[in-house]
Amino acid sequence: MRNKLLATVGAACLALSASASVSYAASLLPGETMGLAALSPLPEGIYGLDLESYGGTSAQRVGVNIPILVWSTPWSFANTRVELIGAVPFAHLDGDTNHVGLITPLYGAIFAHDFGGGLTGGVLVGLRGEDPDPVLAAATGRTTLQGDFRGGLYYSHDGWNLAATGWVTSSFGGNNQNNDSAGVDYSLTRTFDKLEVGFVGYTYGDISNGALSGGRNGQTELGGMVGYNFGPFTAQALVTQAIYTTVNGIQDGRNETRGWLRLIVPLWSPNCPAAPLKARY
Repeated sequence: MRNKLLATVGAACLALSASASVSYAASLLPGETMGLAALSPLPEGIYGLDLESYGGTSAQRVGVNIPILVWSTPWSFANTRVELIGAVPFAHLDGDTNHVGLITPLYGAIFAHDFGGGLTGGVLVGLRGEDPDPVLAAATGRTTLQGDFRGGLYYSHDGWNLAATGWVTSSFGGNNQNNDSAGVDYSLTRTFDKLEVGFVGYTYGDISNGALSGGRNGQTELGGMVGYNFGPFTAQALVTQAIYTTVNGIQDGRNETRGWLRLIVPLWSPNCPAAPLKARY
């Protein structure tokens, strides 16, 4: 089976998110593409995905929900599929601060290529808006537009799936340079018919010229994943644990544990028209 729903989901997971905690205003929420061939070409159609991530410290926990739509267009060239993506997520803060609000939206284009022999990959060029919620914007510092650039390679053979997606975000001028960051999400999974299990992780770092309080932020988390293809949709559950964290350039002893849940739904394809709207309720 060719990468199963890894390819079906791929591009959808290139959503964006809020900071992992209020202290990590220089970063995205890393890890959002763990366990996915996030830039592999999708069959023509429309795909929906929802990712919920929740975790943090005893003082402050952060949840991020990311609803995403991907249109895998009929346009292709040189074995490369053109796909369009959009996401408007929200974050909820629980603990010392309690708040719910919209965060930076993403709109972009994906150029996904099939190299053959189980190797796929691609690039994403996207534009991220500022955080529309003033409370969250004050916490993250995202008050200007950002460019979102991603690249990935994925290999699938005999049920084994190896995935790596790297990303860089860069602010467009202003005093928002603290949000420039880079990282990579990675995973090694094994598919058994409709079941998928494996190891996941991510590493990211602040690349700002003027990092918060004069120091760099960064983190590495490792964990595991289990997923199951139910037919009409696929569900994936992940748990990660921080093994190394720096805040403002100083190693931090917090041990963040974060849970993740993805739901992936192919909504429409030219060969399989969508069900009547009433059937969805």
